Amino acid sequence: MKKMIRQMVRDKFASLTTKDLIKHGKQYNFHLTHDQADKILAYVRKNSLDPFSERDRFKLLKKIAQVTDEKTAQKANKLFQNMVQSYGIDHLFK
Repeated sequence: MKKMIRQMVRDKFASLTTKDLIKHGKQYNFHLTHDQADKILAYVRKNSLDPFSERDRFKLLKKIAQVTDEKTAQKANKLFQNMVQSYGIDHLFK
């Protein structure tokens, strides 16, 4: 079951769209432009990041801060933590 959940998360992570990122940003009170969301997704796709790897998540947050700003990266990290917790899969990220 754990393996299946991990694969579902990876698939969702890989299939995120610009529209998804902008929508989640609005929903969680941070603003992303279309260009910023595109740059973040291009980075994710180019670098094959594993959302379960703390190192990869840190790399992504650094890129988000570079493309946007530090505050937006912090909010994105908080969004990620909240989503993981709300779906009850936080144990998979430790």
